[in-house]
Amino acid sequence: MPPIIYTSPSPKLEVASESLWTFIFRTTQHDPNLPAFLDAATGRVLSRADLRNLSLEFAHGIRTRLPQGNRLFRGDTAMIFGPNTIAWPIALLGLIAGGVRTTLANSAYTPAELAFQYNDSRARVVFSHPDLIPIVFAMFKHIGVSEDEARRRLVVLDFGGNGAEVARKVGVLGLSDLFGHGALQEEEKISGSQAGETLLLCYSSGTTGKAKGVEVCGSVSVLNLADVVPDDASKSYHHVTHGQGCAGTSSSPPRCSIRCSSILSHLWYMSLLSHSLHFC
Repeated sequence: MPPIIYTSPSPKLEVASESLWTFIFRTTQHDPNLPAFLDAATGRVLSRADLRNLSLEFAHGIRTRLPQGNRLFRGDTAMIFGPNTIAWPIALLGLIAGGVRTTLANSAYTPAELAFQYNDSRARVVFSHPDLIPIVFAMFKHIGVSEDEARRRLVVLDFGGNGAEVARKVGVLGLSDLFGHGALQEEEKISGSQAGETLLLCYSSGTTGKAKGVEVCGSVSVLNLADVVPDDASKSYHHVTHGQGCAGTSSSPPRCSIRCSSILSHLWYMSLLSHSLHFC
């Protein structure tokens, strides 16, 4: 008996072989003044235009404002370490715009767990939430990095909070130090087979041993967004450091305000396509 091939009733998707940043901000057309992210704690709103401009400033900053020897360029890897905040999409999309792959670290990690992922992913710089700075310094000490060098490899990841003050106290750069010094004229271009290069390095929970890295390429991320279907409302309770949380898919309404006790979901970057996301 010949095999039966089951095909999807949905139309075939034509996936663009391009950067995720290009797909979100150039290929996909939406009113740039519409809100992309809303921070319930402060009431701060980031429009799509804000996010586009800030991510290009961030991409310029990681090339020019970080200490010599620790500046980030295409092919490098950086780590984001922290809970879901409104600074997350700025940093991640800024890294993507600069051609830098990102490894996403669980904010509940101990210094030893963080050290494993830092070394295994070959990250060069850590962007950390202010509350987790002591964990990062302990991690660097654990792997034999001096305190002075640790300061050169650390940026406080906070937008509109106390991050600048924390950064000054510990003698490191803050997110605000990367802004106001220019912006990339355009994102790092990716085309053809380059879309198969690694975009994200997500790590498993490590319940059966050490955490295991999972590579997510740019074309998969674009495909996930291309398959979004508008709906009335959608929710997801994943932390954005989780593989499914950052790279998974879900139906995306034209406008959706998602509320939870911890900021959530993998819809955060889909929100750039068709709706706003409410950080609570």
